[in-house]
Amino acid sequence: TPVSATLHYSQTGRTLSIDPVNDLQATTVYTVVVKGGSSAVKDQDGLGLYADVMWSFSTSSAPVPVISLPLADLRVKVGDVVTYTGSATDAEDGTLPASALSWEVLIQHNCPGAGCHSHPWQSGQGAGGSLVVPDHGDNSYLKIVLTARDSDGLAGSTSVNVMPQLVQVTMSSQPPGLDLVYDSYQATTPFTRTTIAGSTHSLWAPSPQGSYQFQAWADNPAQSHNVQVGATDTTYTAIFSAPTPTSTSTATSTSTPVAEATGTTTRTATQLASATNTSAELPSATSTRTPTSSPTAIACDVQFSDLEAGSTFYSYVQCLACRGVLGGYEDGTFRPEVSITRGQLAKLVSNAAGYDEGVSGQTFTDVPPGSTFYLYIERIAARGVVGGYEDGTFRPSGLATRGQIAKIVSNAAGFSEMPEGQTFSDVGTADPFYPYVERLASRGIIGGYADNTFRPGNPATRGQVAKMIANAFFPECGAS
Repeated sequence: TPVSATLHYSQTGRTLSIDPVNDLQATTVYTVVVKGGSSAVKDQDGLGLYADVMWSFSTSSAPVPVISLPLADLRVKVGDVVTYTGSATDAEDGTLPASALSWEVLIQHNCPGAGCHSHPWQSGQGAGGSLVVPDHGDNSYLKIVLTARDSDGLAGSTSVNVMPQLVQVTMSSQPPGLDLVYDSYQATTPFTRTTIAGSTHSLWAPSPQGSYQFQAWADNPAQSHNVQVGATDTTYTAIFSAPTPTSTSTATSTSTPVAEATGTTTRTATQLASATNTSAELPSATSTRTPTSSPTAIACDVQFSDLEAGSTFYSYVQCLACRGVLGGYEDGTFRPEVSITRGQLAKLVSNAAGYDEGVSGQTFTDVPPGSTFYLYIERIAARGVVGGYEDGTFRPSGLATRGQIAKIVSNAAGFSEMPEGQTFSDVGTADPFYPYVERLASRGIIGGYADNTFRPGNPATRGQVAKMIANAFFPECGAS
């Protein structure tokens, strides 16, 4: 039955809307005809359409999806398995089959707030699925979205937020009032941070601080170490003591690895630019080294007390140490399980690539001349191997993520081809680290996790980075 309607035209938006005179019937497809030609509908200037304009629409209802699990009050820890199930009904189609249902899991980060953003985590089809709660940092939660689509192509969506179980981590020192570092956050003790149960964090005690020297953490003797937070509030205490007059301790901070490629190293490297030749143009980011495929034996006596022969990273660490690329701490340890910082990474990459020219100036506001990693950061920054943050900082004490590491190593090694395909499920072509991760993966320099993810936002340990750098610059290390 024809239905008359009033037309409304918006010249600004160039849109036409209709207002039916009578109510429309449900679940009905209507065709709108705006007459043209001799009987055309005319505008206020008396101008009409040249020909009829037609389009159709349906008064069918969109399906209504319902998420049965998880419940909205669920609270989860890192590593928990979350099962999600759902269904949908439609006014015209009835109960929709599982094939009409699709799922998307998003990581909501820094929400609510101006910096709120989402990271796609996983997706699927059917009546449900499961996920493992990732360690994506503080101030994050999961959003599970169910979308149902009916036979008319109409879609309806619903979602549920999966919130984390939060705990309080208190950082303490003996005596109080000293600085400690929780991940990349440094503050004066005591201070408290809110985090997710089951998450992993890096703790570091800068030393010396005034007349106080670091002695040990209450839970671990290492000055820098990772901790996995439990399900209850906890306190981590760093113990300091003032040196006695007869102390043999030096003023050198034990927080900085020593013997990492000093000027006395016996390795050779092409001189790229001298400190006195200020007119020399810096070369590209390509490493001055030529990797070889055959093992090269290098005799040296570098040993670390916490790395036994045959352990996972032993051959890579030993190989790099013997080449003067890296070193350990003053207590004779290497600490392969401690997360690497951006400053430490810059030093290892610069050494591995053979960059040894003098530098001047200051690229980043928080890396002044004379600071621990100034020389190495300036060398790789000058070649475009690495960049900083929008506020002009480099944040050398912040933890380096797996994605950042892939980019820096790939750039320093001179890998520049445009990759194809996708190796890891969580590093798609739209990911900012995609080309760098693929370049390393295609060469067997890096691998992922058992679930086929790479987790570019996660930190990496000193042992993992040693292996990656050895594979990229000294492939014979793995065979040594």
